[in-house]
Amino acid sequence: MLRPGTMLDSRTRRRGTSRLPDYRKRAAALAASTLLIAWAASAAPPDPSTPSSAPAPALDTVTIQTQRDRAILEQRVEKFVSGITRTPFQDSLARWQKEVPICFAIAGFTREHGEYTLSRLSQIASAAGAPLAPDHCKPNFRVVATAVPDDMMTLLRQQSPAIFGDATDRKIRQFTEATTPIRTWYNVTLFNSDGSGCGIVVNGADSVPICQGNKPTSWGAVRDLTSVLVLIDTRRTKDINWDQLVAFVAMTGLAEIRLNANPADAPTILRLFTDSANAPVQGMTLWDTAYLKALYGTDHSARTQVLAMGQSIVKDIAP
Repeated sequence: MLRPGTMLDSRTRRRGTSRLPDYRKRAAALAASTLLIAWAASAAPPDPSTPSSAPAPALDTVTIQTQRDRAILEQRVEKFVSGITRTPFQDSLARWQKEVPICFAIAGFTREHGEYTLSRLSQIASAAGAPLAPDHCKPNFRVVATAVPDDMMTLLRQQSPAIFGDATDRKIRQFTEATTPIRTWYNVTLFNSDGSGCGIVVNGADSVPICQGNKPTSWGAVRDLTSVLVLIDTRRTKDINWDQLVAFVAMTGLAEIRLNANPADAPTILRLFTDSANAPVQGMTLWDTAYLKALYGTDHSARTQVLAMGQSIVKDIAP
């Protein structure tokens, strides 16, 4: 096991348990304050090759016998998608793109749990079609577990002043003062829909992005996730299993999920802290995997992406 303050990243995932040349330097930077507390779990995490990565149980599937059944399912999916997806006015949805592929970094876990988390997150991201960075990448999807989240936020801001991008003080306070067991912060950047970077015009103290113009059916620029921070309060997540924890991190880190997500009656890991009695024990459900697959498998620049996602999810749930 790793001592408190341990940090694993995507390069560790690709090279087994070997340490990196800069491993001690980066781990020491976080360990110095002794704020990264190793996960207090008595049971070992499941092997990534065991049932956790297998298809979700049959209870997630829907049998369609009549057109009315399909119409009901379509309504359920529509409520699910609209209830959990952050859809900004006059902007695209946000997702990871090949211009900024995902590079995971895990801190505050034992080695055993950290390696499992890296492996499982990579599996989920790859299955969804999200881009993963090659070796020697710079971490941009950070998962931090701690028993003192407020102190940890102070430390992180001291170490990385730009961690919240250009967000307003009000938005930053909403995150730092939140009391939810798991909080997720998103940094988003506009890219032209062809993947090229938007131009920048300096207007006084502000830098204004200049992107391609919108079209009637598509966005000229799309919102790409460029970094994500997932902060886990270990005091409030003791009673959930590891598959549930990793699935929740994956759903909220691979997609820009509403702060007060309402999945309606959908079987989803997003119920974990709002309806724990009905949260899936196995972690990711068919609805969850279908959602992520739809987010990354539909046209990011299309104004109708949300509609296309719903259609894709229905096909996966009731082929």
